[in-house]
Amino acid sequence: MLKLLLNWHFPPLPVFLALGGLWIMFRENPRTWSSAVTSVPALAYVNANIFVIYFSRTPVSVSVAVLATAVPCLCLSLFLMQRLRVQYIGNPKFSSAKALLYGICGLAAASLATCGAAYVPAHCSNQKCEIGVSLFGPLDYAAFWFACVWSGLIGSMSLLALYAIVRGRWGEREEF
Repeated sequence: MLKLLLNWHFPPLPVFLALGGLWIMFRENPRTWSSAVTSVPALAYVNANIFVIYFSRTPVSVSVAVLATAVPCLCLSLFLMQRLRVQYIGNPKFSSAKALLYGICGLAAASLATCGAAYVPAHCSNQKCEIGVSLFGPLDYAAFWFACVWSGLIGSMSLLALYAIVRGRWGEREEF
């Protein structure tokens, strides 16, 4: 635990995005299924700190970090839809087959971004890179954070769309 506390990173942009996402999530009223999307920057900030301290950057560790970001976001979306009876995801203009294709392509894009983040070089060679390090933190942390934010967001939204298709609620309007 002491190792985690002593090595915790506080890069400015991820911290501000995490705080802003949490502020929007708790201030948004009425709640919708997309309220859970605002938790992604905060989850990515925490998961990137934990994974960069305890694990080396491999495709498996980055994938686990992305899953640790996407699954709670997906569960929060499902909770908001089921228990609080908020409006379901869906668009009557899209067919279920098109939504299925977009969901599968989104999962493939999230997987490619995750694997790409695992193989980003871990050293800076120019001034632009140094500015990025000052804004986003060390390169290992930044790779975990970007993978968690983008792949977590794309993956959770793709899984949510696939869930809506399986439940037969894509494009269905519900009145409460």
